[in-house]
Amino acid sequence: MADYVRSLPDAEFQLVVAPPPREKNIEVAGLAQILGAWVADHHPAELSDLSAGTRVQGIHDVDVLEIRVDRDQMIACGRASIAVSLPNDAASGGEEGLGPTYDSFPLAFEVALDRELRLSEVRSLSIDTTSVAR
Repeated sequence: MADYVRSLPDAEFQLVVAPPPREKNIEVAGLAQILGAWVADHHPAELSDLSAGTRVQGIHDVDVLEIRVDRDQMIACGRASIAVSLPNDAASGGEEGLGPTYDSFPLAFEVALDRELRLSEVRSLSIDTTSVAR
């Protein structure tokens, strides 16, 4: 390319190095607890399909990918992991007398929060439980 530019009259070759974009750090205070409370209260079908005794242990590794803010609300979109306990009994294919087993699944969300960071709407929330052998 430099040779081509030198062959052009009144042309000059310049190499400009642009810095890479900065990584963004997006955090919403208390979002893991907000999501965990909603999941515990609403028990999504993905968890009910695992077993009737599935219990939410918590939400962790929340990664907010996008935030949209207006005067009245903030929309947060992202992903996280949900930790659950599953009963381990003969009825669910396990051995009688053993305690629960624990697992973690990917979760994707889009939620609306008010100005006080209270949950006003869950626009979407999905839990990928396809890794569980059924």
